[in-house]
Amino acid sequence: MNESKLIPARDAAICWFCDGERRGGAFAVVEVHVFHKRDIRSGGAANAIWRRPAAMTHGCVFSDWMNGMPTMTPEWIFSELMIFHGFADSRVAEKAVAEFAKIDTCAWARAMVPRDLPERPQLHWRWAPPG
Repeated sequence: MNESKLIPARDAAICWFCDGERRGGAFAVVEVHVFHKRDIRSGGAANAIWRRPAAMTHGCVFSDWMNGMPTMTPEWIFSELMIFHGFADSRVAEKAVAEFAKIDTCAWARAMVPRDLPERPQLHWRWAPPG
């Protein structure tokens, strides 16, 4: 990813959508988007997605975002999506990692983004019951 096109973390607008069915006690994430704050404004390129009724949003829309609070960082949001909600399947998880890779402070996500890999089958993840 071109470093000059990365979104500064302080300007990152994060939104996600969950399915309407409960899976294992939580709604599963089915779609994740990361935008620059200018793109979510009225008339912006991402405004239609950002304003969808089911959108759950976080990031630069909060005054405490990136101001030292541990729950106001891209890493915390990603962990909330993964642990609290869970991803509907492995393709959604990979797309979420790729979306977070757009943020300048998320080198961890850029290191995880698969590149030049053959098409992989869709996997449905679930926790194994305690043994």
